[in-house]
Amino acid sequence: MSTEKFRDDLIEVEDGLELYPIPGFSNYYCDLENGRVWNNKKQFWITANPNSLLYCYATIYDEFGEPVRISIHNLVMMARTGKDKSIWRKQGLEVHHIDNDTTNNSVFNLALTTREQQYQCPITKQTLANRSKKRLTKDDVIAIKTDWLEWEGTKGNFYNLWASKLEVHTRSIQNIIIGFSYKDVEVG
Repeated sequence: MSTEKFRDDLIEVEDGLELYPIPGFSNYYCDLENGRVWNNKKQFWITANPNSLLYCYATIYDEFGEPVRISIHNLVMMARTGKDKSIWRKQGLEVHHIDNDTTNNSVFNLALTTREQQYQCPITKQTLANRSKKRLTKDDVIAIKTDWLEWEGTKGNFYNLWASKLEVHTRSIQNIIIGFSYKDVEVG
């Protein structure tokens, strides 16, 4: 599948692969079709690591040499549109992963939509319907919060461990730890 030319200010690398510049990040270009970011100054592909919710993030450097941790899906959409993400955010738009695979950052899997439109997407509706409807018990929450007090690993690993153990989404565990849910359950 080949991408239509979204813009004319491209560069070519590796066997004629066309890369699009990313606004605000002059040393970086994007492979829209494969959802990858190229460091043109150092001549290598950026490593993108999924966070606890499986969104791929990378640290790149802005025009002032300052490090910026940013999602790959935002970089891909910025390269596609030629605009900074603040432009579409002001319009109430977000980048939606059409297939709900947050590691698939191909431009063909991304769309600018409102949050409401995302939840109208048939694939998103099915994904949400398939999630566990399990309600955690007070004992579950106490165990999670107690374990968190002694945890020495990463947040993502903690969320994943407990989500797997209790068969819930990682966001459920994250919401407990950051205080969005079960605020009334205290430990220690």
